[in-house]
Amino acid sequence: MSPISISWRDGLARREILMEIESTKFQGTGKLLAGMMCGIVLTAVSSFGEDLSKAARNKTDQQPNDEHVAPAGVASSNQHEFQDAVGSWDKFMDEHAEDIPDIEEEQLALLHRIALARVKNEGVEAFHSISESLHDDDVRFGVLGHLLEEMVQSDPQLAFDAAIGLDRDEGRTLVWDVVLNWSASDAKSALDHSTSADIEDDLRLQLQEAVIRSWAARTPDAILGNVEQLPEELRIFGRQEALSSLARSAPETAALQIGSVRDIESRRITATAIARSWLRRDVSEAIGWVQTSPELDEIRRDVLVEVLQDLAERNPTLAFDTALQHPIQDSEVGLEASVIARVASSDVDEALNLLQEVRSGPTKTAACTSIGSTLARNGELARAMSLIRQLPESSQDFYTGTVVVTWSMTNPTKVTEQIDQLPSDELKAQAALMALSANHEQKKLSKDQVETLKTYMSEQMLELFEQMRHTMSISP
Repeated sequence: MSPISISWRDGLARREILMEIESTKFQGTGKLLAGMMCGIVLTAVSSFGEDLSKAARNKTDQQPNDEHVAPAGVASSNQHEFQDAVGSWDKFMDEHAEDIPDIEEEQLALLHRIALARVKNEGVEAFHSISESLHDDDVRFGVLGHLLEEMVQSDPQLAFDAAIGLDRDEGRTLVWDVVLNWSASDAKSALDHSTSADIEDDLRLQLQEAVIRSWAARTPDAILGNVEQLPEELRIFGRQEALSSLARSAPETAALQIGSVRDIESRRITATAIARSWLRRDVSEAIGWVQTSPELDEIRRDVLVEVLQDLAERNPTLAFDTALQHPIQDSEVGLEASVIARVASSDVDEALNLLQEVRSGPTKTAACTSIGSTLARNGELARAMSLIRQLPESSQDFYTGTVVVTWSMTNPTKVTEQIDQLPSDELKAQAALMALSANHEQKKLSKDQVETLKTYMSEQMLELFEQMRHTMSISP
């Protein structure tokens, strides 16, 4: 991850895709194909967004918090428990050479104690000797991880150097744990050592960011007061993380410092974090700040989109009414379309109620497409197709193509049952192609169903399908 990470924003992505395709002057069946393209992209965005959200939640779960408790230091008794630690290690390894992956907890605890005694007596050389003598990956990882947890308490620099000396994949995971433990007690030293270590650039950046993120979570003021002491390439990231952390407890204080964030993308990320935190405490003040702060002039619309989508999950009516207050410039899509998209994902009937007040033009098309795509993913093709009556004729082919592709890619089995309900041979052929393509991952169609769908496709489209099978390894 770079110091300034640009997250995938589902709502913004949808709006930009719709604006781009809708503004293109497609002719004839081109609009239908444009809609098909949009359906493919939006379906992918939806799936990726869900995966990305899970990945983001998992990552957050792994990050330290203010209540982190460091493991206890090496017990003094370990120095004297084994008079001949090397001999004890060799004896244990001889006795368990064949069954070490299956040893009991009591035996594993003994192995840990012997390993600790060796490291205490011999230093880092023992650590690497232990690593080389353990051939079972799971046991080695557990023993080395336990050793490093103990070592970092008394000599974190030694623990760091020991971890980076391991094989690449194993070492990366363990050095990450060492750095997080170290940063809990001395973030500045952990950051300095990560910066100067002889390691790959991408690992260095990951460790630096991990330390800064941990540091900011505990004492954001310490970073904000000493930003210039951070490595130059990390100052933007450091300020962003510190202000985002400060916003969780004092959003109004963090908001006063938003002007100090010079980088425009970092300012967007930081302002969004502040507004989201503020929203939980005082909706009116949070929205008021986003709408009026001069420091947000260049990014106001983007921040409003994300904040209103958050608000839509708790108060869809207020989010929608606030979006309607924001004027539409030129051929923009109104903010209410983003609110509709978020509401539709959890309550499509509520989204349909709000649809009646959506402003006309590209905004109406975008809102209808969000609802129609949700209905299509849910297998409700007839309801999705009924929305076409609310659109101008110039947008209908685009909308139809998007809905049919979304329905076909997410419901290939239903396509085999309902394909004849589609109004044209062209749509039937497109639906068959998309259903067969989706079957690559879902594997829901029988051979007979595959052959039936192929009958709806022209020779040219069958050739296209064969090319897709070859390129994407699609197997019916």
